This record gives sequence, C-alpha cells and structure tokens, in this order.
Amino acid sequence: LPAPQVNHLLQARDGTIWAATLGGGAARFDGTRFVAVSDGLRDRRLWVVGEAEDDAGGTYLLAGGEGGLARLEGSRWVPMDVDGLLEGGSVNSLAQTAGPGPRTLWVGSYGAGVLRWRQGRAERFGPAEGLASRLVTSLALTRRPSGGEDLWVSRRNSTDDTFEPPQNLSIANSSAADRTLALSRD
Repeated sequence: LPAPQVNHLLQARDGTIWAATLGGGAARFDGTRFVAVSDGLRDRRLWVVGEAEDDAGGTYLLAGGEGGLARLEGSRWVPMDVDGLLEGGSVNSLAQTAGPGPRTLWVGSYGAGVLRWRQGRAERFGPAEGLASRLVTSLALTRRPSGGEDLWVSRRNSTDDTFEPPQNLSIANSSAADRTLALSRD
C-alpha cells in the first residue's frame, strides 16, 4: 500500500478492489499487490473511494478527501468543480440515488455539510437549509417500501464536538426532473 492507514475499501462492479489511504492517495489491487493511482489528486489524504453511475448507465470512480472530490478518467484523477461549495471541508462519504431519471450524487463533507450533485450542478445543504451541523461524518441512502428514498446524515455537533443522532433528509418520490428535499428531525 502507498500509505499505512486505509480509510475506506471498495469493490467496484468490475471486481477491482480500491483503497482510500491517508497520505498515499488511491490504490488499486492488481491481483498481487496494491498499486498507487494518485496522479491528479489535489491532496493524497483520502477518506473515501466510491463508484457512481451517470445518467446514461455508465459507471465511474470517485475519490474524496482533503483535496475535495475527483473522478477517475483513464489512469488520472480529475478534480470535480463543485462551484467552491467544498471550501473548508473534506469529502468523507458518498451516496447515489437509484433513478429512474437523472441520478443524484450526495457528498458528505466534514466542514461544508452535504452537497447534492445533479446534472453537472452542485447545491449545498448546511445549517441554513435545516441540517443540524456542517460536520458530516457519514451518509446512508435507504429506500422506502412505498417508494422514494431517505438520505441519513450522521454528524458532529459544531459547538461541543459530540456526536449527534443521525438526521433524516427525506427525498420525496417524484417523476419530475427536480426532486423535493424535505428536512426532518427524527
């Protein structure tokens, strides 16, 4: 491994194992050993690697960490432009809606709250939008039996640095291109 600390592991749909390391960037298991794949990363302190699907059904790899969010293109990471919304935050978790329609990628950030990335545009959710804290530690997307999805956000309290119970961001089931985001404190 390019660094001793592994923060996240992923088995991609093609079977490849990926590691997000602290200081060594991303690494791909080639069947014998982990090989660094870090060209293009703004910072090699990674917290998460993930796989996402575009609206056409193609898949791509993402890496998130202290340098923001990047997409693997060939053998090089390309930073994703999120309109400066990640400033002051590090990416630590990813979740994607299943569709149909335009896919939505949710990005959890420690310091910048939650970003919703859809059709090339990013929108931030933090305390002003009803999220209890900008210090996000994890995301989980769940499906409701009646349809629709819920995004669960775990976070730290920004005043006393304690962990808080997960907060539910309910995503209304809609056939419209724009989904409605409703916040609730469960």
